[in-house]
Amino acid sequence: MISKSEFNEDEFQSAVYAFYAKFLMNESNYDFHIPTRRKEKDLGYDFGKLTGIPFYMQFKVVEYHNSTNKKYENDRKLFKYNDQRGFYLFQLHRNAKTKTHIQHNALYNLNVNNFYVSPKFVKKNRFYNFLDCCTNSFYCNHYTNNYRRIIFNNNKINHSFYYPFLDDVIYIKPHNIITDTSLHSYTYNDFDEVAFHSEPIKINERYDTFEILNKTLNNSAEYEQKMSEIINNMRNVIIETFSKSELKLDKYYFSNFCELNDIEFKHEKSEIKDYFDSLEANPYNSFLLSLNILNDYFDIKLSLIGLR
Repeated sequence: MISKSEFNEDEFQSAVYAFYAKFLMNESNYDFHIPTRRKEKDLGYDFGKLTGIPFYMQFKVVEYHNSTNKKYENDRKLFKYNDQRGFYLFQLHRNAKTKTHIQHNALYNLNVNNFYVSPKFVKKNRFYNFLDCCTNSFYCNHYTNNYRRIIFNNNKINHSFYYPFLDDVIYIKPHNIITDTSLHSYTYNDFDEVAFHSEPIKINERYDTFEILNKTLNNSAEYEQKMSEIINNMRNVIIETFSKSELKLDKYYFSNFCELNDIEFKHEKSEIKDYFDSLEANPYNSFLLSLNILNDYFDIKLSLIGLR
């Protein structure tokens, strides 16, 4: 079975634009370029960050393949990829007249932070969820006025926290110049296992959104500071909300949280502030507790879940 994308490239890139426009807007080196459709085929990118650390994206929508194309399946089996749930495919653009890969080669020649950007979904309802998360003001304003503080430090927090498209977008770095006029494609699965075709090549340079933000837009010190700010902000909002209501965080809930996350439980007090204070030595654990409380007590799910 082959499932075509139910949304087009313009729709997909508009959602990603929205996120990056908000993310970059607070940068002192804020400047990005969106070329015309005619020019982007020669420039190689749909979106370029031109000041500070350069960053270029070429967007592609995909087909979802599930046990239908033996050529691609056999290619990917050479690398022992886990394709039980199928894989995604996009073809590289060829010049209409010369059939050469001008766009790909231009993207490759940008050399630094240059990526194909594609979704890991094809259904329209999943796209609407994705779009909502990329533009939802909750992520911008609920705990802080600085959108960037939602992105955390170098320690990748937890895959249960799917910030808008942390896991729903893949970034593939073009691996080489293409000099022939044949059709070529990239394929990948939900586990970010990527291959190039027609001659099969295993691709190792692929990233998710967290890695891209961390790699291209900030340094370690900035991320550590932002992580500390978001943890403290979430912690204080939750404590204040509990203190002004009849809500209680009982010892069983906290001890169960500690057990599930392999945290030593040695605190006997029963106030929510005491529980948070006992986790101060490891901000990661405090962050996890905040996420659990938001989910269990307020039905705020910081996740992006949908059917393919």
